[in-house]
Amino acid sequence: MIVGVARCKEVAYLECDIGQTEFTPPGCIALHLVSSPILGPPFTHQRKAVRMCYFGQLSAQEDPVRYVACVKLVHQAYAKLKANKVPLIINTMGWNRGMGLNLLVDVVSITEPTHILQFQHASKNKNMPSIDVSFLESTLGMVYSGRLHRHELLRIHSGAHIHEWAKQYKPDDHRTLCLLSSVSQMLQWTVNWKLLPLETLQPYKVSWRCVGVHVVESSVSNSMTLYALNASIVALCAADEKEMVRSEDDSLPMFFHSTPICRCLGFGIVRGIDPVEKVFYILTALSPKKLEAVNTLLKGAVTIPACILTSQVTSGAVPYVIPVPDVHSALGGAAEKPRSFRKRRRYKYGPDSALSLP
Repeated sequence: MIVGVARCKEVAYLECDIGQTEFTPPGCIALHLVSSPILGPPFTHQRKAVRMCYFGQLSAQEDPVRYVACVKLVHQAYAKLKANKVPLIINTMGWNRGMGLNLLVDVVSITEPTHILQFQHASKNKNMPSIDVSFLESTLGMVYSGRLHRHELLRIHSGAHIHEWAKQYKPDDHRTLCLLSSVSQMLQWTVNWKLLPLETLQPYKVSWRCVGVHVVESSVSNSMTLYALNASIVALCAADEKEMVRSEDDSLPMFFHSTPICRCLGFGIVRGIDPVEKVFYILTALSPKKLEAVNTLLKGAVTIPACILTSQVTSGAVPYVIPVPDVHSALGGAAEKPRSFRKRRRYKYGPDSALSLP
């Protein structure tokens, strides 16, 4: 299999791990074409996708059925590439217990791989059960079941535990770096080859009535949605207008009863919202031509990194940033005392007396 892939000019890569994405910001399921070696961590090679769907969460546990639907939508874009004999590599989640295994069965049912490469960790409790035919026959997916799929199972020992240096960066760090790398595509250079900060960039002006809006990660009423979108990262999507619900006031944006399963064209930052003119001010790296296809703004669990907010150059207080003491006073509570998580001393009971210290 590896030799066959190496002979191809390009390979397709289906990203199904929404918490640790390779080519996009976190929370995305995406299909990519790769034609050159991939060197370095994910934030060094963020790129455009052939098709991308914004799930909006860092774990599929929040909405497993929608996760499976997103994988199916993105995988459909591989049909044309498959006809051209472009091989497909699928990166699944490392969730090796409970619902994670059920979702893995769904991904296998959708993609029907010819080979499954299973990495074996030195610690047995970190390994999945063997993803062989008997496993697929006896394990139900969250959506699909009863699909018999024949494949070749390959096992390889992982050397991840050997590289201690990798532990200095936690998953949250990698997600933040990927997001910063993606946001940096919005930056512009001056004639003196200096980068302009985000707060100096000219945003796009988008009328409320032209787009539908939705908050993915929690139940937010329509009256509070605009507050949630302000100063947030949003996925710029193209959804089916039949799923949108128009308000009685035509000047207001449209809403959704549930999170739409649709294509994501890119990302933007809602820099401001004007309630008088009823427009959004959005910063994005998308071209004006691609923006014409955007009709939906989705806000998920991915937020603007704190370093972007705190590094703004302002004459007064930094917008959307509250000093820590003010937060405690606003919430009506004092500063919390640091807790110690030291191991408690053990006491040994003697055979005849009360107790004796070790």
